[in-house]
Amino acid sequence: MIAPLFLLFVPPLIQGFVCHESFLRPIRLQKSVPTKLHTSSASPRVKTTASDGGSNPQYRQHNSTLAPNSKQLQQYQSEAAPIASSFQPTTFQPVPLLSNCHIQTMAGFFLRNTNECAYFRDVPSLFKGLANSILGMQNTVKQDDSAWYYDERERVVTPSGGAFFSVDHKYASATASPPRGTVIIVHGLESNSNSTLCIDMSEAFHRRNYDVAVINFRGCCGTNVSALYEDGTLVKNGENSLIYHLGFVDDLIYYLSLLAERARDNENKRIFLSGFSLGANVILKALGQMGASAVDKYGIVGAAVAGAPFDLEQNYKQFHNDPISRLVYVNSLLRKLKQKAHEILTVQYDGDISAAGFDYLSSIEATTIYEIENACVAPLFGFYNFLDYYRKTSCGYYLERICVPTYIVNARDDPFINSLFVPWDKVYGQESGQDVDGGGAPIKIVMTENGGHLGYIFHQVDSEWKGVKASWISEELASFVDHTNTKIHLKKEATNVVTGMPIL
Repeated sequence: MIAPLFLLFVPPLIQGFVCHESFLRPIRLQKSVPTKLHTSSASPRVKTTASDGGSNPQYRQHNSTLAPNSKQLQQYQSEAAPIASSFQPTTFQPVPLLSNCHIQTMAGFFLRNTNECAYFRDVPSLFKGLANSILGMQNTVKQDDSAWYYDERERVVTPSGGAFFSVDHKYASATASPPRGTVIIVHGLESNSNSTLCIDMSEAFHRRNYDVAVINFRGCCGTNVSALYEDGTLVKNGENSLIYHLGFVDDLIYYLSLLAERARDNENKRIFLSGFSLGANVILKALGQMGASAVDKYGIVGAAVAGAPFDLEQNYKQFHNDPISRLVYVNSLLRKLKQKAHEILTVQYDGDISAAGFDYLSSIEATTIYEIENACVAPLFGFYNFLDYYRKTSCGYYLERICVPTYIVNARDDPFINSLFVPWDKVYGQESGQDVDGGGAPIKIVMTENGGHLGYIFHQVDSEWKGVKASWISEELASFVDHTNTKIHLKKEATNVVTGMPIL
């Protein structure tokens, strides 16, 4: 009964995924961001954090340095490994007829925030949720500030030529106890804090009494760079606020340094990292590049990510070879990347193709993602070509230097990611999860049978299930963060000393 009826909803889902204006980068609720701190019942408070250095208008060259394998790193890894390995994951169990990877991927984008679709109780509830979601799609494009989810927006001006990015905050609401820590969320390619998954994850952490800070990559915060520059609120050469890349760790690490400075007044503040897709790649790469300093310098105690693209060189082939992926995903993403290339040419190079630091014409004529990354992203950031770009930014090559408890959830049927390449040899316990002769990284990897690319909806529950606001994947990542927090707290109570990990 479910399959024939659900087919009625597939055409609008596909049409929405291909044509919907908010695909990959949903319409930002707040179109402009003032620089003054203000409070409003409708829109978030906004503050600006400025950097005191840097005026270079060029994009920073890529950073692919692996952290040294120090004794301190090995100690942290040995202390963190039991925490990661002892986590007991739950099993994602979608309705079998709705487990197809493309159904999961597309439906996850549009239906995640509908509880009757995120979790399957019975057929009537499912179709009530589907009907409400499909009928409501027309209303999702035009939203106003009254729908804003976050409490405050922070614009961070970086040392790299005045480039800025935005961070949206959702603060813990429990008044009986202090926040359990801060979770920094990093979104996927051309997404932002307003995506359904970012809000879903924020809700899962917020419900557990964590402060949440969602980093919007450069050019993804919904703010018009030209308008900001004209009204004088953006420092000179801020035009390079338009672009980032698959391994762009600079802004995440810079923001961590700001939090570390602020934590001098609160030495017990715990920092967790969470993200998905490109954001997962950036987090894992950053942890591998920071090594022991993730603990010593930045106070990071754990990470939980989903949809991590371990080997980008393998993934791009799979992504383009599947005809459904090309029709539904590649063409939509390609259109957005071409718009970004045009925006860079217009804003940074005044529309002068001959002066551009990338091949604009090849970017506009590209028929694949790797062609536009070869013509635009690679030259802007100093990569030799797209293969050099993929090899130096793939997180799989950085896992061995991660030293905090880390959880990675990927789906074997992810249409974006080649699931045959999983770096089991670099993680503690390898695939079995047991303490065997393998890598020392304190990472637990779970490969679900279904889920598509970050879908993880239509999860089956019984009729007595009371329900939660967030979907299965967000609850799973938040559960790992809770598990890590609890283990560290119990260790402190047992020893009453600070050993290895920064603890309260």
